[in-house]
Amino acid sequence: MSLTTEVEAKHEKVRTFLHAHHLDGVLLSKHHNFAWFTAGGSNFVNTAAEVGTAHLLITVDRRILISNNIEGARLREELEARDEFEFEQHAWHDPRGQSEILRAHAAGKRLACDGGIPGMSPLPSDFDLLRHTLLDGEVVRFRQVCRDTGQAVGEVARAVEVGQSEAEMSGMLAGACRKRGLLPVVLLVAVDERVSRFRHPLPTGKKLKRYAELIACGRRKGLVAAASRLVCFGELPDDLGNRHEAVMTVDTAAIVGTRPGRPVRDVFNDIRSMYAQTGFPDEWKQHHQGGLIGYQPREYIAGPADSHTIALNQAFAWNPSIAGTKSEDTMLVTEFGPEVLTATPDWPLTEIIVSDRAALRPDILVR
Repeated sequence: MSLTTEVEAKHEKVRTFLHAHHLDGVLLSKHHNFAWFTAGGSNFVNTAAEVGTAHLLITVDRRILISNNIEGARLREELEARDEFEFEQHAWHDPRGQSEILRAHAAGKRLACDGGIPGMSPLPSDFDLLRHTLLDGEVVRFRQVCRDTGQAVGEVARAVEVGQSEAEMSGMLAGACRKRGLLPVVLLVAVDERVSRFRHPLPTGKKLKRYAELIACGRRKGLVAAASRLVCFGELPDDLGNRHEAVMTVDTAAIVGTRPGRPVRDVFNDIRSMYAQTGFPDEWKQHHQGGLIGYQPREYIAGPADSHTIALNQAFAWNPSIAGTKSEDTMLVTEFGPEVLTATPDWPLTEIIVSDRAALRPDILVR
């Protein structure tokens, strides 16, 4: 799929959305929406800010990229789909420049925005649905992002050493992502007892003695992949091995249950049921179980009342956890079944069978 075809297909989705909501246009400013429509463009400088420094105005027949003169030159040069957009810019030092451009385009029109622009209505929440199913060109890029994320996490898991701090290991993980062109939007590392205590372990100065958990979400061209890996130095304790077998079984139930046309809530119920069957009925309450992934680390989190339905070319990252262990990869829904995309080369795997369906899940690496 060419970039021209991809952008036009997305524009058609937006046209349908505009008609349904009686809008004349939308202004997209958030990173994930900008990257989605521009086929991978980056409108951010400060990654901690949800709203970028460039904006995209989409009407029925126009696609206008609005920026200050600092970002304008970069976007014109680096945006791969640049020929599909008009460009307008204002001086960075003129506080009225952006407002004047928007006012000119908004005159007599009903516009909605995702970034809190004064005078514009908020973007209806169902706009998010436009991103949920990936187009063929996005699938190609997404597979590459997932491949590199799985490689990065595995590379660091094989390289960490006893005595290193969580902060040092997170730096290694960030470096492994960056050298592959990935922006690590989530980096979590825990060692020893912190793996059991915290499901979202922000790295600290605590040093590795025996056991480590490495978690990363890598982003490139807007698309995000997620993967977690565990490494143990010395013999694996029996209890930990049993817990990991259980969590792999829960993960397998989620993966094989993610099929086109199926309600997401049914997959969640499969997950909850498998926790009980493996002897850990309440562990699902300690952390969310994952959900749809794409232009955000999770586009939505699955739950028992979820109203979404699974479709082909949607991606999911399930992440069941039991105190001390976790299983997480990114998968794609295909016509041939679930395809795990964040596989780590030469990683120990176990085949788990649930309801006559099998999946290979990553074991704990013993070094």
